[in-house]
Amino acid sequence: PFLFVADKTKVLRVDLRQKRADLFAPANAFPSPPVFLNDLAADPESGMLYVSDCGDFQGKGAAVYRITPQGLVSLVADGK
Repeated sequence: PFLFVADKTKVLRVDLRQKRADLFAPANAFPSPPVFLNDLAADPESGMLYVSDCGDFQGKGAAVYRITPQGLVSLVADGK
């Protein structure tokens, strides 16, 4: 089992059995540099993760990203 954690500009995958955290989606995997990643949701049917970026707290840079089980990141929605 894995636990996924949003850590400001990256997403970590924690292997609960091995008690080890690995980089799953680094900042450079995102289409735009993340400002403040903060919430994660998982779709158990597809294995996709969704992570929100609240941006600079004034809306600039806010976005929602989709991450595949292979760690590929794409934009779902942004402030534009």
